[in-house]
Amino acid sequence: MDEYTKELKGLDKLYASPQKTSGKTVDAGRQRIEQLQPQTATLQAQLMENEKPLDSERKLVAFEQERTRLKGQTLNASQKSVLIHADEIRAQLQINAGLERELQLKALKQRFSDQDFEITKRTAQMQQEAQNRILQMTMPKVDYNLMLEEQRVRDDCRSRRYQFDKEVSDKTS
Repeated sequence: MDEYTKELKGLDKLYASPQKTSGKTVDAGRQRIEQLQPQTATLQAQLMENEKPLDSERKLVAFEQERTRLKGQTLNASQKSVLIHADEIRAQLQINAGLERELQLKALKQRFSDQDFEITKRTAQMQQEAQNRILQMTMPKVDYNLMLEEQRVRDDCRSRRYQFDKEVSDKTS
């Protein structure tokens, strides 16, 4: 527990004071950009893994509100830096929002694809059941049972193929 507390204090010190690189302090605008870049990387990774996206659009709106609020005020150095780098920050937030929207569209596309597969599968099953009832009356029992087993194998192969295609498309798109 004591080690954990030390680590937390170290993190607090790391993020509480301005960072220095080669003798120069990193200004607040540059820090904001650096904070947003990991979010971009996370969103891109989520796009590849199809995970739930972050809330980047809300961050963009909040930044725009903050920027508007700062324009008419007397600013400290940190706030001036944020305004100086406002275009870069906004661009980074817009990239993140675009990635988030793309993730949402990808999830919606997958949901529609799954629903379409299930509807098509159920329709084919209903047609097959109706046809099987007719064939059951006309076919010998052994032939009928063999036909049912072949249908089960085909349905299983179709389902497995769909799952495989779904996994491949999730990894490649």
